[in-house]
Amino acid sequence: MSSWWTGLAPSELQVSCGRHKHRVRWRAGQLDVLDHPDADRERALIALGGNPSACLEILDAWQQHADELDVLVLASRGSADQLPPDYSVGHGLPRRYASYTSSNRPHNLSGWTRYSSQVLHQEPRRPLEQLLGLGGGLASRLVATVIATWAERVELSDPRVAAASRQLRAALYGRFACAVHEWTAGADPVELTMIGPGEPPKLTQLDGMVRAELPFAWLRDVWARGLSTILGRLCLAAEPDGAGEWRLLTVGYDLGEARSTIRMR
Repeated sequence: MSSWWTGLAPSELQVSCGRHKHRVRWRAGQLDVLDHPDADRERALIALGGNPSACLEILDAWQQHADELDVLVLASRGSADQLPPDYSVGHGLPRRYASYTSSNRPHNLSGWTRYSSQVLHQEPRRPLEQLLGLGGGLASRLVATVIATWAERVELSDPRVAAASRQLRAALYGRFACAVHEWTAGADPVELTMIGPGEPPKLTQLDGMVRAELPFAWLRDVWARGLSTILGRLCLAAEPDGAGEWRLLTVGYDLGEARSTIRMR
């Protein structure tokens, strides 16, 4: 996988592990348990009856869910869509819905997508709950990891993409529509077409409807990096362009022609 984590700062969290405080750190696309240098040996000891390790439980859960589309269903779509404060181990999954029509034209942004009901009615999945309840920015890094994994699969025409296409469109729509509504401070309906890799992104407005054409990679390249809006403009694409610089494709409130700019980080 390419260096998709470029622009994402390291995140670290202290967790209670037995009688000690240990560090769990995400950096450059990897999650590490810094105070467990021989994780495989510890797992073997735990299997023989040793004391469990909270750090290793987090690491194992992370590896299990690193490509889990349920993460994108259950996680926040933006600053206006925060998880409830009691979203942690033992509290069950949140019920968050939005309509999603059979023609793939979502028309309501009052929660998460209707297709997720089959997930939300299952028994609570405690490892995933635990991950999405992590502080220190780690939960958002898990979301970015899942997004990057599926963005690469889309670009490589992985056979798993066809079966997941509806979930991928829903994940893209929910986060882009949330970004648009925050940007305009309004509730204009959003219609989104998910385009293929290499196709140019577009944004227009017609009859009060914001119409967008974006690749799934918009989530990886723009949204996950916190670049959805820049200086009052909506960002449609972003890529590194030399040390410390980014090339952005943005549009203004008038939804005129997209403009390419260089932004220093």
